[in-house]
Amino acid sequence: MRLCGAFVDTTANDTLLAFQGGGAPGNPVTLLFDSGATLTNTAYWGGSNGAIHSNGYSDIVVDGGPNGPVQNTGNGSALPNQHDTRGVVIESCSGGCQVKNLHVDNLYVHIPGTSAASQGEDGPGPGGIASGISCDGCSNSILGPGNEAHDDFIGVEFHWSSPTNTNMEIYGNTVSRCNWGILAAGVSGVVDGIRIHDNDVSDAYVWDDWMDGNHHNGIFVFETGPASTIKNLQQYNNYIHGNMSALCSGIISHATGFIFNDYNGGTWVAPLTFNNVIANTNASCGPANGMLTLISNSGSGSVYNNTFTGRGSAVSVTGTLIFTNNLVSKTDLGLSNLNGTIAAADYNLYFGLTGASQPPSAVMVDHNGVGFCSTIAQWISSSGFDTHAVTGDPLLTSTFALGSGSSAVGKATNLTSLGIAALNSDKSGHARPRAGAWDIGAYQYCMGSACTTPDGGPPGDAAADATPPGDAASSNDGTASGNDASTHDAGVEYTGDDAREAGNGGVAGNPGSSSGCACRAGRDPSGPIRYAPAIWALVALALVRGRRVERPRRE
Repeated sequence: MRLCGAFVDTTANDTLLAFQGGGAPGNPVTLLFDSGATLTNTAYWGGSNGAIHSNGYSDIVVDGGPNGPVQNTGNGSALPNQHDTRGVVIESCSGGCQVKNLHVDNLYVHIPGTSAASQGEDGPGPGGIASGISCDGCSNSILGPGNEAHDDFIGVEFHWSSPTNTNMEIYGNTVSRCNWGILAAGVSGVVDGIRIHDNDVSDAYVWDDWMDGNHHNGIFVFETGPASTIKNLQQYNNYIHGNMSALCSGIISHATGFIFNDYNGGTWVAPLTFNNVIANTNASCGPANGMLTLISNSGSGSVYNNTFTGRGSAVSVTGTLIFTNNLVSKTDLGLSNLNGTIAAADYNLYFGLTGASQPPSAVMVDHNGVGFCSTIAQWISSSGFDTHAVTGDPLLTSTFALGSGSSAVGKATNLTSLGIAALNSDKSGHARPRAGAWDIGAYQYCMGSACTTPDGGPPGDAAADATPPGDAASSNDGTASGNDASTHDAGVEYTGDDAREAGNGGVAGNPGSSSGCACRAGRDPSGPIRYAPAIWALVALALVRGRRVERPRRE
């Protein structure tokens, strides 16, 4: 099915398109935006079902094509409306669902608070939800690549709820000016397999409010209690950067973390975090809980070959940590172990740590071990860790790669034996040596043809990402399974049930106006459009959004 022309909806809280059927494994129903296709609500799209709603079907793809936008033009701090809203909502998909190449922007344009006289407001109401792309209760599905979200409360999100959700992938998205860039959260049940990788998240500062009601996070993963378990979580090849908060309370900003894994009593099983670049450009303060907050209370959480730079502590630890081959440059602290255990730390680079946030100028803090260390030498001698640490200048470039003469070159241990395929390439997709020393940090040092991309695949993920599940090439021509389509006439305004309801494998259109070429839709043998009620995830997120994420106080 192809979506053509500019659709302008003037009805607040409306849903324009709803799927009326799904495809089959390997043959999804695809809604494809043609060049110039846009969905605009002059107030705000629906707070429950968004502009595009999956209606609970599986094996569906929403493809923005040449980046077709979904947007509001009347929702935000200084706009006529301040209301919950969503862009694309996929729910209860058992497999084969994907949203890619879509721009979901300006769902809620927030004006930051800057002072007691100009405090700013908290955000949309009543639930505080302005979500770009959502996958609620999904398994075996993908959010990305090629999506962009800016000026939303949440850019891209996944929620789990059933006894077990499996194999979710969130990758290749660009998110900016959102309070939470990428969110993965669950109330109960098990999620087994979340890969969050190759995303670019930046500049959450626009969600500052003077009363600190909005706590900003680049990537945010959480559970809400003992009934929830997170297994096989991998966060890698992400670039989290920029000014995540412009307001400072002393040396702590309104950002909680750049990658914030939030423990609330559930079980976290040995997550992997590697090849990320985390760069804070706010020279005055850093995130409250660390650039990366690691949680692992079942097995060890492993942090390999990341690059951290800017104000704040690099890593805040809850649970058990393995910390190897990481580059920490010009941060306040390296490791801040609040109530966890450091199982291993070695082959890391620490340069220019200031200790500014930890009197008396501690650069490493281990509450359950050696306490406060004011130098890396003291840390090594007291803890017995990091006996192969490097303290020379890594000479980072403007892109946080290693410059010529970097002290990080050839000083990391080879981790090929771990069998983590994506780790065997650096963040840019350049192969790390199969034998011999690696370079410290997210990037290998490269000169000309000395760096190659392994297997011809996309950066960092080889063949696994070459043909992502649910991305059936056979559907790229817009041909859907199910009944063929009736014409959605260009330039005709539809109202009420006369909105050309779609059939099997089709998409139903709600009131709105269109202009441009004719579009295909289906015939619905079952009658009127079916809308599922607001699902648990919306309620759960409203509850979570309504509470303050408590930040452990750094001693």
